[in-house]
Formats: sequence, structure tokens, C-alpha cells
Amino acid sequence: MTRTISALLGVSLMIASPAMASDIFGKGSTKDAAEEVSYGRNPFGGFYAGIQAGGEFANIDINDQFDGIGADGLLGGIHAGYNLCANRFCFGPYIEGGLSNVNTDILGFDALTQDYYVQGGLLLGYMVGKATLISVHAGYDYSAWSSDLLPQDDITVGAIAIGGGLDTMLSQNLSLGVKVDYLMTYSVDVNNTDVTNFLEESEAIRAQLRLTYRR
Repeated sequence: MTRTISALLGVSLMIASPAMASDIFGKGSTKDAAEEVSYGRNPFGGFYAGIQAGGEFANIDINDQFDGIGADGLLGGIHAGYNLCANRFCFGPYIEGGLSNVNTDILGFDALTQDYYVQGGLLLGYMVGKATLISVHAGYDYSAWSSDLLPQDDITVGAIAIGGGLDTMLSQNLSLGVKVDYLMTYSVDVNNTDVTNFLEESEAIRAQLRLTYRR
């Protein structure tokens, strides 16, 4: 899973490098800079929607005593949002969700399996060059889990999500990017029983490639 996340980050950096190089090693004059900034509409402004796929690794910490129980797997889904942009800066709400097979296996049993997740929050970005947006975001992540080891397996997890992303325009309306989340457990409910105190130190990293249509 670490290799998967590293590969996703590597792909995004290769995509963005020409735009970044242009921005950093430009002609250097005030006139050139002004012309570059005012070239036209920010391509990342307005409504957007797309699909995403990637992986997640979770570290499950039980009561600060059983640390290092790992859960990993693949996930994918859809996302949407709206950016308000002023010159190079963008700000706006986003929402995403998807299906998942992130799980931890104990003696052949799926001790915990993440079935789906939904995340919403706010994004702040800065456009580098003419076609690349570097962003940070913060929000709330809700996920539903199940278990082969429990007679009833209604498990829900709420987490604070923070992270960053990078998107590069491939065409006038299509962008390719990567989004990375760090998830800090905020609440855990098992069969309508709050067990947050036992699992509040658990955490996860999620990384996904995103293909986005922008209006």
C-alpha cells in the first residue's frame, strides 16, 4: 500500500512538473508575470465532478495498548465541488464518496471491512503556471464498516480529514490529479454503542487519483 501511495504521488508530480517549471523559471520580467496572471479565466473555477480510485492504509489502535493493527485495501467513487476563484486563488466546498474493500484479516476472517465512505469539506488552492492547482483541504469523513467476528456488525466511524491535492488540466475541461487525506478518528459506534474511547488514537492515510470534468 505504501508503494501504491508513492506511485500516485509520483504520477501527479510528473504531470505537474512542466507547469511548475514554467512558473519558477519564467522570463522574469514584471510585464511577463502580469500577462501570465491575467491570461483569462481560471480553469479551476466553477462546478466540477469526476471519478477517483486509489488506496487506504489504516492503523487501528485499541485503548493505547494494541497498536499496529493494520487495515488496507482499494477504494473508488465519485466527487464534486464548486470553486470560487480570484486570480490564482480558489476556495470552495467539495464532497466525495465511494465503495471500499479496505480490511484487516485475522485467521482468515474479515475482522473489519470498510464498505463505503462519504467525505465533505472545504478546499483552498493556488494555481501554479496556467494549468496546475495545488490545494489543501479540511473536512469530515464518515465510513461504514462490517465484521465477520460480530453477530451484528453495524459499525460507523467519523474522522477529521486534512490533506492536500494537485490537479493539472489535460484539456479545456478535463483535469487529472491526486488527493491525499490524513484521517484522525473522531467517533466510533458499534451496534449503537459509543466505543470512541477505545479507538480514538486510530488513524488512516488515503491517496487517490482523480479524473475531473470542469465547467
